[in-house]
Amino acid sequence: MVLGRRVPIEEVRVGLQKGIANAKEQLESIKSGFLEELEDAGQTFSGKTLKAYEGLELHPAIEKAAGKLFRDGYYANAIEDAVKALNTLVKLNRYRRQGWFIFDGVRVQSCEACIKKV
Repeated sequence: MVLGRRVPIEEVRVGLQKGIANAKEQLESIKSGFLEELEDAGQTFSGKTLKAYEGLELHPAIEKAAGKLFRDGYYANAIEDAVKALNTLVKLNRYRRQGWFIFDGVRVQSCEACIKKV
């Protein structure tokens, strides 16, 4: 702006829009730099989640049912499959303590019933 000269309002608007666009680009660049540094340090949500998961000692059946889903970021599906696997383990343990056997997904009272079925 030259002293004593009035700047048309349209020129001010254009300058303001260019300044806003430039500021947005700079902020996006800074943001992506921060996110990259956080990811490298393992401080993002998924990085923290995977680090927490790596330290767990899961039952092999639960790991088999949900491990890959969890590592791939499908957390809801992994939880659902883990709960189903845990439920199955609890049922099998209860049946075993009660003297029941599972054969082809069917609860039978004795191994003789298994042999008859074969």
